[in-house]
Amino acid sequence: MSDRPMAPDGTRLEQLRIRIAWLYYIEGLTQERIGRALGLTRGRVNRLLAESRELGVVRFQISSKLAHAVELERGLMRRFKLSNVVVAPRPVDEGDAPIVVGTAAGEVLPGWLRAGQSVGIGWGKTMHAASRALAFGGPRGLKIVSMFGGLPRSATINPYDIASRFAAVLQAECYFLNAPMVGSTDSSTRALRHHHLVRDSFRRMLGVDMALISLGHLGTSSTNVEFGILSEAHRKGLIAAGAVGDVFGYYVDAGGRAVPHAANRTVVMPPLEALWRIPRLVVVSGGENKVPILRAVLGLGHVDTLVTDESAAERLLDDTAAKPRLPRLRRR
Repeated sequence: MSDRPMAPDGTRLEQLRIRIAWLYYIEGLTQERIGRALGLTRGRVNRLLAESRELGVVRFQISSKLAHAVELERGLMRRFKLSNVVVAPRPVDEGDAPIVVGTAAGEVLPGWLRAGQSVGIGWGKTMHAASRALAFGGPRGLKIVSMFGGLPRSATINPYDIASRFAAVLQAECYFLNAPMVGSTDSSTRALRHHHLVRDSFRRMLGVDMALISLGHLGTSSTNVEFGILSEAHRKGLIAAGAVGDVFGYYVDAGGRAVPHAANRTVVMPPLEALWRIPRLVVVSGGENKVPILRAVLGLGHVDTLVTDESAAERLLDDTAAKPRLPRLRRR
């Protein structure tokens, strides 16, 4: 059997995806039966179903809450004085934590949005996953503000694409920071920060009603290292300076203080102290490698809402993990 010729326009293809998704998920038809009904091969039906999941045409939502997750949420709210916590199930593969946590954030975000709000959006793998899990449509007058500048090379998780997708799905206006994420030198960064267009972007960023951001770790697999924002020499230097990760692009120590390092002098962002004053700060981060930076940021008391996973939640509530291990004394 051969596929029927398809018109090249996107509307016809989108209609076909929706029809196939409806027949498969709602009416319960097999892929083979759908293919016969629409004159398509089973392979084509399978591919279009996969595309529907990837594009967000089909979304899955599990309404049941695990008792353990609820217990962790309550514990985190008490420990860090948070208004709201969402704990997603533990990923089978630790490397999938950004997908699991980001998807959970995308599922719950629409319930936090209000007409006329401005929402700051971070970047990274977790935020990319959140953008893919959003339901189409949003309140009127919504504004999306990218909280980061551009990357040296394009990727599906660059700040511009992530903010654009949030805006497209939520039917909102979108505003960008027209500058690189980091400057090349201290002097060039100062010049960028004082450019009138960048200053306008900073004012818009600091004026958002809510910021949805992820945190970065300092392992070799971090997104900053992967995309060339952080060199290996700087990564090791930051660790030596006491940094445990980054928030808003600034590298901070276990107490949440920006460490004295060149990487913090070249980030093209408003001052960290000003960013902490955003009315509602939503941190979306999970995985055990994010625990040190999560603990540092949550300990400051500026975060209102947290979306994380079971593994990170358990570690955050483990008092022994928060304390340095003292060397065992040898008996004489």
